[in-house]
Amino acid sequence: MKVLVSGGLGYLGSVLIQKLLEQNFEVKVLDESIYGYFLPKKELELIRGDIRDYKLARKAIEDVDAIIHLAGIIGDAAANLNRELTINVNYIATRRLAKLCSERNVRFIFSSTCSVYGARPNEMITEKSEIAPLSLYAMSKMLAEDAIRRCCDNYAVFRLGTLFGLSPRMRFDLVVNRFIAQAIQEKSITIYGGRQHRPFVHIQDVSDIFVKALDKDVNDTYNLGGENYMISDVAKIIEQKTGCRVILRSDINDPRNYAVDSTFAKKTLGFKVTKNIEYAVSEIRNAYDEGIIKDYTEPIFNNGEWLRRLWQQEPLLQVQQVN
Repeated sequence: MKVLVSGGLGYLGSVLIQKLLEQNFEVKVLDESIYGYFLPKKELELIRGDIRDYKLARKAIEDVDAIIHLAGIIGDAAANLNRELTINVNYIATRRLAKLCSERNVRFIFSSTCSVYGARPNEMITEKSEIAPLSLYAMSKMLAEDAIRRCCDNYAVFRLGTLFGLSPRMRFDLVVNRFIAQAIQEKSITIYGGRQHRPFVHIQDVSDIFVKALDKDVNDTYNLGGENYMISDVAKIIEQKTGCRVILRSDINDPRNYAVDSTFAKKTLGFKVTKNIEYAVSEIRNAYDEGIIKDYTEPIFNNGEWLRRLWQQEPLLQVQQVN
């Protein structure tokens, strides 16, 4: 099977393409390489370009059996930098790509987010729970999901919990990764409120299920929430592993509070949680020890900050429309 991975050089994509190659898939990557190049040693085809470029996207899918669509402006901070661009990239470009896949009977696997559910502090969220996005980022993903379901028969939509774990294109704007880096580098973690729940899932476990979905004859929407933790419990786990100090700020509270049920994906696709927070502490600490990571506060590790600086230098990227 030949697979196109859009956004294949990103945080999730750079882990996923390695797994695909290890399992002997033929891999093509479409990515604008905004964050750099994170390519595995095995051979693959790289197309550098903008997912909004209709002609480029049409050419990219001509010879593939499936597409895993990861490309997008990811995260609330990054999405809020330019609302028009976020809608164009996350929704309109996805809708165009889904239509192309439908016309060519190409399987379409989409990376969405559990943020589409909004804040649901008093319930366990399933795929049948009400959709109530609170942010532009979540809204753009909800619109993209709707477009895929309207035009595709051969698809899978994965609503991801908060990812964590080591990646070639590392991110420290994700809460578990940031806590671990703070514990290693600064010997302390600051948490805000701490009683809010969040679903956390390791990037390796998510990558495994994307690979499995290529061969599954399933067409539906699935939560990949991993395990639900209170933020304060995450900090305690990292404290026990690193000996860091935990600082609680009760005067500021993060409103995002929800727990997610991933039973449907477990029963249908064999989704398993194999990597926990303790594992992530070990792999990120090893990356520090080996000099792979030196300072988690560098802008390249933060989607919103990196894009803000990039667009200040090249403002045309913000308004570019590709037909």
